[in-house]
Amino acid sequence: FKLGMFDPPEMVSFAQIPYEKNNAPEHGRLALETARQSIVLLKNQDSVLPLSKELKRIAVIGPNADDHEVLLGNYNGTPVEYSTLLTGVKKVLPETAVVTHALGVNYLGEKYRLRPVPPEAFSVDGKKGLKVSYYSNIELKGEPFRVATEQDINREYGYGAPLEGMPADNFSIRFEGELRPVKTGKYYLGIIGDDGFRLYLEDKLVIDSWLNRGEQTRVYETELKGGHSYLFRLEYFEGSNNAQIVFSWHEPDYDLFDEALKIASEADAIIFAGGITPRLEGEEMGENISFEGFYRGDRTKISLPAAQTEMLRALVKLGKPLVFVNMSGSAVSFVWENENVPAIIQAWYPGEAGGEAIADIIFGNANPSGRLPVTFYKSEEQLPPYEDYAMAGRTYRYFEGEALYPFGHGLSYSTFEYSNLSIKPGKIKKGKGIRLSVEVKNISDRDGNEVVQVYITDNNASFPAPVKSLKAFKKIHLKAGEKKKVLFDLKPDDFALYNDNAEQVVEPGDFTIMAGSSSASGIEVTAFAKKKIVIDN
Repeated sequence: FKLGMFDPPEMVSFAQIPYEKNNAPEHGRLALETARQSIVLLKNQDSVLPLSKELKRIAVIGPNADDHEVLLGNYNGTPVEYSTLLTGVKKVLPETAVVTHALGVNYLGEKYRLRPVPPEAFSVDGKKGLKVSYYSNIELKGEPFRVATEQDINREYGYGAPLEGMPADNFSIRFEGELRPVKTGKYYLGIIGDDGFRLYLEDKLVIDSWLNRGEQTRVYETELKGGHSYLFRLEYFEGSNNAQIVFSWHEPDYDLFDEALKIASEADAIIFAGGITPRLEGEEMGENISFEGFYRGDRTKISLPAAQTEMLRALVKLGKPLVFVNMSGSAVSFVWENENVPAIIQAWYPGEAGGEAIADIIFGNANPSGRLPVTFYKSEEQLPPYEDYAMAGRTYRYFEGEALYPFGHGLSYSTFEYSNLSIKPGKIKKGKGIRLSVEVKNISDRDGNEVVQVYITDNNASFPAPVKSLKAFKKIHLKAGEKKKVLFDLKPDDFALYNDNAEQVVEPGDFTIMAGSSSASGIEVTAFAKKKIVIDN
């Protein structure tokens, strides 16, 4: 209703926004600042961050180092420009810096890096190129709209039509010809498509993903002989929205791991961008998403995929400054990394400007101030069974174990000190509020933002109650050496729970109020309720 979806367009203010506001510069600035503020610095041993911009050579490695899709998550629009971590690092560093890049490892340890098949590998009827037939329907039926000889299969149509006069949605294309590799050995043939596609090699169906399901990648492993021509046919359809089709491969004699170690050994500092991807976690994904730790978009394990830990182990042995950037839409467990990698950043799926924002944090253009909105556990063994819907043991409110990173955690390049926590009055009374006051001082030499968090624990509840609950928070800016008094107004219902009669009540007894920088760190004071208070709703 607030968006006016049930009203005539002339009554809806959003419908009057001119097209010129699309991709306006101020929106790009907002995307960058939003990403900066969402990034969480999890670990910064010996203040390894921020890295100096005077470093001469930086290696950027990992499956999320130069990936567009990981920026956007699920249910997203399509930006005009993307800032991956690789492009972000290049942007924030001076031109004299040498930034090298290698994939190193795929998300789950796949041994390939897909690159578009070059035009010289295609031929049709003894000539360079391939036959391309365009259809104005999704079934490849009837007379083609056009038949042409083209040079490659690397198409990003976006939201537009493949050819003038064709529809932007509900079309299909057939690519036919011969594939002629130069080298002999194991190849990984990959199709990246949005929406459906299928690949035939020597008239055998080897990849079948004829689905109307956004961008997806499918790979077929095979032995090919150099200098030999292989008949192929690639069929593709676009259902709606974004359209893309790419025929790619990984050639023999190219080792991802070795390439990454080589550039890392030559660098002054290493940034590893790993984690997971919207291609592995999401809503109602297909049966093809069935890997260790992942099933149809659900997470069956919360640990970082083992292949990425193996890569990080090798990078740690180089003894160079190392930053691990984890990108994910949910909590990931990386116990070994927490013990051995000096700097760890949680970047989520940070949006179109995410790469530049991460680079701003790494190289000190921005001071991190993000805080975890979820608990990062050490392993799924700390959690109840997935089928158990009870809250006991789940979330910071009911979890009593030791978390890898607690709810609300997040570091800064500044250091803050809490003192003089007080409440007035100390008794909880019906209809009366409590004023909480706490002093926070920036005891470092750098300006920064602190998120002051207030948690309440009911120490005498007669029925199951949370271990603690976040009741208020404020983000404050403190200059180096500055102190501020931060005030919160708490109401009786901040101390209340629902009983078995669905009444919201404050039970008699004492309550611990904690103010601090996370759910696991702060200073405390006690409030007291002399008698039962029923909250009127």
